[in-house]
Amino acid sequence: MSNWYDIEDIQEIDSPSLVLYKEHLEFNLDAMLKMVNNKPKKLIPHIKTNKMPEVLSKYVNLGIKAFKSSTISEAEIAAKAGAESVLIAHQLVGPKIERFCNLIKTFPKTEFYTIVDNSISTEILNQTAIKHNLQIGTYIDVNNGMNRSGIKPREL
Repeated sequence: MSNWYDIEDIQEIDSPSLVLYKEHLEFNLDAMLKMVNNKPKKLIPHIKTNKMPEVLSKYVNLGIKAFKSSTISEAEIAAKAGAESVLIAHQLVGPKIERFCNLIKTFPKTEFYTIVDNSISTEILNQTAIKHNLQIGTYIDVNNGMNRSGIKPREL
C-alpha cells in the first residue's frame, strides 16, 4: 500500500523540485472557506506559506483576494495573480521604501499597505510617498505584550 505522498516514477522528477498535491490543496482551500461560512473576503492568507503564482491564482479564483506578505517580491506575486489588496506585514526601511513605491505604481489595481511603529519611519515613508505623488496605506503595529514588535500603547 502506498502513502498519499508517494510519487509514481520518482526517478523522472528532477531534484530539487516542488511537488504540489492538487487534491490536498483543493481540500485545504475548501476547508478554509468553510471556516468562514464561504465568505472569502474574511480571509487574508499569508503568501509565505506557498509563494506560488499558480496557487495564488486559485485563491483569487475562489474570491480570496486579500493577502499578507513578508517581502515585496511576495507582494508582487500576489498583484500579478490578481490580488485586490496586499499588506506587507513588517515595517519597510531603507531602499525597500522606494521598491514599495515602485510596486504601487506598477500595479495600480492592487491596494498595498505596510506597517509602521514609530514616527521617524512614518515620516520617511510619508516623504517618499510625497516624492512619488502617492498615498500609502499603513497600519500601526501595536505591541500586544509579547515584545516582538510594535509600539507600546501609552498608559492612560
